[in-house]
Amino acid sequence: MPEARNRSTLDRYFFASMALLFVATAAIGFAPNSVAIISGAKANPALIVHIHAAAMAAWLVLLATQALLVALDKVHLHRRLGMTTAVLAPAIVVIMCVLAVSSFPGFESPRADAILVVQFKRIALFSLFCAWGFAARKTDRQAHKRLMLLATFVVIDAAVNRMLFLPTLGFDSRLEFGFV
Repeated sequence: MPEARNRSTLDRYFFASMALLFVATAAIGFAPNSVAIISGAKANPALIVHIHAAAMAAWLVLLATQALLVALDKVHLHRRLGMTTAVLAPAIVVIMCVLAVSSFPGFESPRADAILVVQFKRIALFSLFCAWGFAARKTDRQAHKRLMLLATFVVIDAAVNRMLFLPTLGFDSRLEFGFV
């Protein structure tokens, strides 16, 4: 019994740690861009980009809060707050679709088709994992937490792609997809 309790505690803190790591990844990845926009060194993007940033920040804060609530054994608060995902996740999907399509008017870039495929892959996987995770919340808690983490994992690469200090290992897709 103590071994199962230790595993459960370790499991709860693993998911909380991963959620906090995602928050840190987004902050590190997008901070230089945000500072450049605020300072005027970079043009202010379209309103949809700001809406997307706010929605994704809300998602990350919600994920971290939810994981921390479970780690602190506040499951009743986790469940109450969790209903927010029923509204936030579909809103994020719509925003991501609008952003993906509006980012490529006329498809001037020769790589626009590849970029759009990557964007819609993210959208499809985020949607699938969120819907599946939400559906499993009452019947399979283990699947629920893993699926919500996976949903976030498939979109966090947008922050990682902006971390220019990371090694590229000879393949720098950031140049192809316009992150640099």
